[in-house]
Amino acid sequence: MTLIAPGGRRTPPPSRGPVPPRSAQDPRVIGLALAPPAGEPIETVAAPARLSGSARLGAGLLLVIGLLLQRTVLPLLPWGPADLVTVLVAVLGLYAGPVAGCLSGFGIGLASDALSDHALGRLAAVLCLIGYLCGMLPAARANRFPIAWVSVGAACVVTPLLFALTGAFVGDDRAAGTLLATRCLAGLVYGLLLAPIAYPLTRRLLGERSRRRRRVRRTAQ
Repeated sequence: MTLIAPGGRRTPPPSRGPVPPRSAQDPRVIGLALAPPAGEPIETVAAPARLSGSARLGAGLLLVIGLLLQRTVLPLLPWGPADLVTVLVAVLGLYAGPVAGCLSGFGIGLASDALSDHALGRLAAVLCLIGYLCGMLPAARANRFPIAWVSVGAACVVTPLLFALTGAFVGDDRAAGTLLATRCLAGLVYGLLLAPIAYPLTRRLLGERSRRRRRVRRTAQ
């Protein structure tokens, strides 16, 4: 709006400079993502490895060999057989993510159920859950061996507990009581002993060097 001053002289409106962007007015704007300045390293987040066709075949073969060893050689150990299958399922979940861990646990668990005298699907459901939970661990932490080592040991303790729980639903209490305590203790000891062997061996066989990383770049909104 133009103002008319006394005497007929027009006074122009006061000049206003360019309005600074909102981010310059208040740097505390919530939810504003700024692009990183030039030269600043881009933040990278490790993603679970994507198994190729040959890696999937190798993982399946590794699980089958582990199942055969668990049913033939490992029962000769004191305190019962070492739960090598659970160790491998946990390692696959840590390496390749929840989907691979879930599928590998269900597949090898179903094969183990078929070779046992309990209800079909009990161990498959337990190992499916174990593989999924191990796969939910962030890849940046799963790459650290101490965390993976503790995770494998915990998985070998939770597996007999969940298996005994499934037995309560179908009226099978053979895995409860003193046998359950022995299996949990044996699972913890043998799991911690087998993890330093199974963890690096599985990663090397499945191609650790081909692990992919995705980049997350912060962009301005």
